[in-house]
Amino acid sequence: MTLNLELSPALEARLSEEAARRGISTEEYARTLLEGALGWPAATPEGGRPFYETATPEEWEREFDAMIEELGDETTPVIPMELLRREHLYEDRGL
Repeated sequence: MTLNLELSPALEARLSEEAARRGISTEEYARTLLEGALGWPAATPEGGRPFYETATPEEWEREFDAMIEELGDETTPVIPMELLRREHLYEDRGL
């Protein structure tokens, strides 16, 4: 089935940008988004097997990097490792 959608230039640019970041075509990325929204497994050449079964290490790394980039909140403070020691975590309990 062919489906034509009118997208705003901003949405089209964002869709293309995300697809390029994942190394797939814009059409394939849009199809994956629609399948995900409908709760269907993404169609793959392997017969619809999930990502975790078919992904190469490079694909895992690319997806992980994309996830980290989406989080991208640089305002989160860094917690010094010293404060993560048991003595600091439980100091009010006398442990």
